[in-house]
Amino acid sequence: MGVSGSGKSYIGRLLAKKLDFHFIEGDDYHPKSNIQKMAGGEALNDTDRLPWLRILNAAAIPYKTTGVVIACSALKERYRKELMRNIASDACLWVFLEGSFELIEQRLSQRTDHFMPSSLLRSQFETLEIPKHCFKVDIQRSAKQIINTIHKKIMQKSQFGVMGLGVMGTSLSRNLARNGVHLSLYNRHLSGKEEGVAKKRIVDYSELQDAKGFDDLERFVASIEKPRKILLVLTAGPAIDEVIGELQKYMEAGDILIDGGNSHFHDTSRRTEALLKQGIYFLGMGISGGEKGALEGPSLMPGGSKQGYLLVKDILLSIAAKSSNGVPCCHFIGSQGAGHFVKTVHNGIEYAEMQLIAELYHFLQIGLGLDNEQIANHFSSWCMTDSNSYLLDISSKILRHKEDDDYLLDLILDKASHKGTGAWATIAGAELGVSVSMMAAALNARQLTALKSKRISMAATFTPSTAPQNIDVAAIKKAYDLARLLNHDQGFELLRSASEQYNWELNLGEIAQTWSGGCIIKSSLMEDLEKVYAQVESLLFHPNLIMQIKTTLEALESFVIAGVKGGIPLACFMEALLYVQMITQARSSGNMIQAQRDFFGSHQYQKINDSSQKWYHNRW
Repeated sequence: MGVSGSGKSYIGRLLAKKLDFHFIEGDDYHPKSNIQKMAGGEALNDTDRLPWLRILNAAAIPYKTTGVVIACSALKERYRKELMRNIASDACLWVFLEGSFELIEQRLSQRTDHFMPSSLLRSQFETLEIPKHCFKVDIQRSAKQIINTIHKKIMQKSQFGVMGLGVMGTSLSRNLARNGVHLSLYNRHLSGKEEGVAKKRIVDYSELQDAKGFDDLERFVASIEKPRKILLVLTAGPAIDEVIGELQKYMEAGDILIDGGNSHFHDTSRRTEALLKQGIYFLGMGISGGEKGALEGPSLMPGGSKQGYLLVKDILLSIAAKSSNGVPCCHFIGSQGAGHFVKTVHNGIEYAEMQLIAELYHFLQIGLGLDNEQIANHFSSWCMTDSNSYLLDISSKILRHKEDDDYLLDLILDKASHKGTGAWATIAGAELGVSVSMMAAALNARQLTALKSKRISMAATFTPSTAPQNIDVAAIKKAYDLARLLNHDQGFELLRSASEQYNWELNLGEIAQTWSGGCIIKSSLMEDLEKVYAQVESLLFHPNLIMQIKTTLEALESFVIAGVKGGIPLACFMEALLYVQMITQARSSGNMIQAQRDFFGSHQYQKINDSSQKWYHNRW
């Protein structure tokens, strides 16, 4: 396409010959009345053009599958829509032959074999609407150079495909493109709801200008070089299986498919094994960092097929966040569903971290009577110490943010939502026999916040004490630091247990490093844990951390007591205290539980100092 004199016909014929495509010269299809009008120096109007464009469209339709090159001015967007009627947008490449008015006028003045006079050139330039997404070629280059450039564009295969262009998919695509990865993008086509999404993303974001956009799945897969590498950024659940089923029709042995959503790890294990039977490598990859992290560098947790990971390793490392020492926050986690399991535990830790900060905010506000600015100042000052974390930092910003003259936080309804990963982490703890009481408390707290009307009713019936408490902020900070330490211990113990149960051989130090940048739970503590797990297998065995527990346990006790006396729920802090109290008891109350189980269910018990480890049953 382009104005008259830009070389459409000449270039179009040469290109069609090189591609072995059919060629259609648009001017040959003009009705006689149009030719006479232009020859007389009169510009065509839309009424003149519409029948011509529809004739061209009809002429092109038979060649949809074998290929056709059309040379047509197509100066306006609505003209191009007519030409593409009943032809998928992702099946078309618009090549705009671009040149200056002076150059094209000079060429037209030298042309004697065409009905289009140079006097109409100005009106064509005024009419021209350059497509938002097209391949531009400078007509000052030689014909050979132009043909080779267009041919290379058409035949070039993409390195990587992204399927699903919501917020995360779009941000990851932009990140990939910024790092030099040539992309094919796909989004489903839903008439009236989601149409031409991939093309729109390419127009909207300059990084994606060289990407190819599709809403036809077969063409999307065919556009990617072999072995194909495709990332799914879709909502977890049965829809993933449906999409995989469709993709399998077009993928081949050796291709790599990556699920970048929050899928359940058992589903990922099942999919990994099923696809491997067809020779397709499947990765379940946890991604953390939200929209900003996806764009600027997320924490990536790929698991599943090790062979598949090695084929995409360089691409993943290029887009991952970097820790403070410059190491990418991306490691192969382990086989089967290990990557998605680690992301689930990440989210469980995240739940408890968020709840701890929420409880701090609530206590400082209700128990100590501090306002938003004062609380924000404390959080900001803590971020200048070893307590620094991404979540604490954004919480200080949230506290200060205003909408008109009001603090926005004070206007937000106190009903917290969740998407399920916190529940999955809690269930995994129960299944593996690991205490994740702080994650469970955080999940339970969210569920109780949802009961807004019931809470209002109960609050009118009960009036617990909310008197100011005699505890200083320094002690509260110590309590917070200890509670965070214990939350991380529970999370990593869950990882260690799963590694043993599923033979994943998880490297806890590498996981801590993966979580030290780009993700929601990145913090100074996480950077320390990378070193800790290089020395000990359990966080609570490290001498420095044992000393921290000993020196700050009293502060945690005092804080929890202050919450109880003030009627201010500190669920996560209380569970942290209970956890450290119970994990440090040499003699627990478990003997009573086991005796009860044997009494009513004959479940048996073992005896103290019995080296045989024999199981006994008593006739109670």
